Amino acid sequence: MPVRPHTPAGSPERRVPARRRGPGRAAVAMSTTAVALLAAVTLAGCSTTATIDQQESSIVKSTTRVAGAEVLGNARHPETACGPTAPVDPAGTTGATRQVTDAAGTTAVPTDPTRIVVLDPSQLDAACALGLQDRVVGATTLNAGGGQPEYLGPVIGKVPAVGTLAAPDLGRIADLKPDLILGAASATPQLRDRLSAIAPTVLVDTSPTAWRQSLLVDAAALGRAASGQDLLDRFDQDSAAAGKDLHATQTQASIVRFTGDAIELYGPASFAGQVLTDVGVQRPAPQRFTDHPDVQIDTGRLSEADGDVIYTSFAGAQGLSHGKDVMETDAWKDLGGSLNRTFAVSDEIWIHGVGLVAARDIVDDLRLSLNNYVG
Repeated sequence: MPVRPHTPAGSPERRVPARRRGPGRAAVAMSTTAVALLAAVTLAGCSTTATIDQQESSIVKSTTRVAGAEVLGNARHPETACGPTAPVDPAGTTGATRQVTDAAGTTAVPTDPTRIVVLDPSQLDAACALGLQDRVVGATTLNAGGGQPEYLGPVIGKVPAVGTLAAPDLGRIADLKPDLILGAASATPQLRDRLSAIAPTVLVDTSPTAWRQSLLVDAAALGRAASGQDLLDRFDQDSAAAGKDLHATQTQASIVRFTGDAIELYGPASFAGQVLTDVGVQRPAPQRFTDHPDVQIDTGRLSEADGDVIYTSFAGAQGLSHGKDVMETDAWKDLGGSLNRTFAVSDEIWIHGVGLVAARDIVDDLRLSLNNYVG
């Protein structure tokens, strides 16, 4: 199955790769030419339990710098995010239904569903990756009044809302007459019987560490298991190639997220952390925890946010405001990675994407930044 190439638009000229952390604010005082060239602003998003701020997302797209961090992703083209329509599995073309095993058991689903309702953003990502975005007739949003993920492009962006992730609107779902419902096992298990009365329902584990297996189950439910595996195989090839090109194993990258009142560090068990591992990027010692996706720190522990490269994201307008405040402090500027090696990334993609399209976008961000800075 054809898969879009991964050559990021606007890729900068390769600059000198730094292999170790450089001096922070103290060194800046020694040279007038070392004034903060840090660039940034990011697509606003939401925490694992917070909400995506659509207005803030639009504002930051037109910005290239914030508090010294360079914004990645402004050259991204969401209209090309979704793939071409993947072919139906040959084994599934002989009957009207096929059996799919999910987190709760086995369900008979249509061979080639045409009216799909999606109850988790990661499954919108899966439908998009498989080129079935035109078949999605409804989807929940993370918060009431919110929109669909912008990184998945305009077709997904126009999908009608059917309630929120925490509270799907069963009436609206029924009115859409779907022939398949995809949902999260953790969010809607108590609704499975009621959803199944509307249409065959497949519930998957949408936790960050399960994103690969979830894609395969979603692909099977959509009648395209072979294509789902092919997409993952090609992603593995692309991420490995990126790691080789970028000498990724020689760089320690930090992932820092600002909410309105917290500073979060994301480890290898987070979605973005797994993608960094796929590429071969190393992590600073304080960010190698694997028993949970993230930890919170206070400003007294900012040294734990340091790295050869620092990737920052912001949870909506309040997260952006908080992040700016912290990143203007002397404690932040003393971090070795704060000078010319801090990048702002999309919260929507790095934190909430949890899918193949988002993983591709993270690899693109790495290609544009990892070792592509003035060392």
